[in-house]
Amino acid sequence: MPNVSHLVDNERLNLFLESKKISTRELADKLGISHAAVSQIRSGKNHMSSNTMYKLFLLFPELCPRWFIQGTGHMFCEEHLSEKALAHASSKDEEINSLKEALKAKTELLEAKEEIIQLLKKLNP
Repeated sequence: MPNVSHLVDNERLNLFLESKKISTRELADKLGISHAAVSQIRSGKNHMSSNTMYKLFLLFPELCPRWFIQGTGHMFCEEHLSEKALAHASSKDEEINSLKEALKAKTELLEAKEEIIQLLKKLNP
């Protein structure tokens, strides 16, 4: 992640919104403030109030406050990244278990065929 500590808060807000593909209007609706207010924040004309910032962090728990306020660390909180990784791992675990079951069924079928072959060999020496 590039160093963004030199960026002002509106630039970090713009980076976050671009990464989430959220428009100014969408953000205004979610925050319960006017479209014009969000436009002024995004342009740097006005700063975000602490109340609006608080709402932003509630709406987007993945947004790391330290990154947003200070420009240090990562844009997305590690807890959120861990949740995504766990969800991905969980789906992979399900896929692995399904493959294990299929392998077990194929092995049992192969063993049954081997038994039949052995029985046929005994019948026809």
